[in-house]
Amino acid sequence: MKRNLLLVAILAIALTAQAKVEFAYEAGAELVSAYLWRGQYNGGLSLQPNVTIGFEGEHTSLQVGAWGSIGASDWCFNSDTYFNPEVDITASFSCFGVTLDFAHLYFFGNSPFFCWTEKELLNENASSQTELMLGYNFGDMLDFPLYFKWGTVVAGSDFICDYDDNGDAIVGTERRAWSSYMEIGYDAELPFDMTLNAHVAMSPWRNETYYNEKFAVINIGARLEKSFEFDHCSLSVFAEGSINPDGLNRHTAYIPSAGEEKVYKQKLNGVLGLGIWF
Repeated sequence: MKRNLLLVAILAIALTAQAKVEFAYEAGAELVSAYLWRGQYNGGLSLQPNVTIGFEGEHTSLQVGAWGSIGASDWCFNSDTYFNPEVDITASFSCFGVTLDFAHLYFFGNSPFFCWTEKELLNENASSQTELMLGYNFGDMLDFPLYFKWGTVVAGSDFICDYDDNGDAIVGTERRAWSSYMEIGYDAELPFDMTLNAHVAMSPWRNETYYNEKFAVINIGARLEKSFEFDHCSLSVFAEGSINPDGLNRHTAYIPSAGEEKVYKQKLNGVLGLGIWF
C-alpha cells in the first residue's frame, strides 16, 4: 500500500510540474551482430525487441517497459549454456534532468555470473538481478549533452566469495557484492540525422559482474547511429565499439556456451546493428 501511494505521489508531482504531459509509447526491435552490454560480449547475432509506454512532458517523464534478447546460436533454454535468452522489466522516472531507473533482469537458465556455489545454484534468485540506477542529464536544463549515472545491483544473483588453492569457490563464504557501474557520457547530434554517444565507465569495487578486483575503468566506448524517418516508423543503423582497460590486464576466460567452448570476450568488442521503431 505504501509503495502504491509513493507511485501515485511521484506521478502527481510529475503532472503538476508542467502544464502539458502526453501519453507516449514506443515499440520496435534491433538486430545486432553481437549482444554487447556495457562493453561486455554477451552473445552472438541477436534479436532484441523492446516496448515502452508512459507519459512524457518537457522536463518530466514516467515510463515502464520490457526488453529482451535472444541469440541465433546461443539460444538454449537450459543450464548447460552460458549465453541464455534474457528478459528485462524496466521502469524509469525523470524530472528536470534527474533520472531514477529500475531494471529486473531475468535469464533463462543459471545465472550468467560467477561464484556458482551450491547454495547459489539452489537459490531461486540465481537467474535474475535487480538494479537501481540514479543519474543526471545536464542536457535537460543546461543544454549541454553530458550525463552521469550510477547503477547498483540490489537483489538477485550478485555474490563474491573466497576461493581455495584450486580456484574453486568455498561454500559458505559467499556474500553480496553490490556490483556497481558508473558511467559518464556525451551525446552529440551530428549532421545528416546522425548521433554520437561517447562514454567512459568504471566499477568502484570488487565484483563478479564486471570481473574487477578493485576500482577499475571497465568500458571506454562509442556508438555512431544514423536514423531514417518515415510516416509510420523509423529505421536506424549503428556501429558500436568498446575497450575494457581492466580486461586488457587479464587472461581471457573460457565459458561453456551452447555445448561448446567459446571465448568470453572481455577486452575489445564491436557490434553492427539495424533497428526499426514504431
